[in-house]
Amino acid sequence: MLTQGAYQRALDLSERAKALAPTGSSIAIQATAQEGRAHARLAHTRETYAAVEQVHQLVAPLKMPDRPEHHYRYDPTKSVVLVARVGLS
Repeated sequence: MLTQGAYQRALDLSERAKALAPTGSSIAIQATAQEGRAHARLAHTRETYAAVEQVHQLVAPLKMPDRPEHHYRYDPTKSVVLVARVGLS
């Protein structure tokens, strides 16, 4: 939805995904990152920063995965890319 310009729909879907995802899971982290990207596209500054901060808090205790190319395991270094994608760097 983000790539198609449907930012509100992307936000709605990411919020639903967060609600369903197991706490602290890679799914929850990715949903939070997508939520931040959607907020950024909608010019919701405070919510964007809050989502980025939440991603940083969620990835802080994670160790580097033994297989970082595995798409279903969140790589903590991706949180840096998130900041660049939402335009906050």
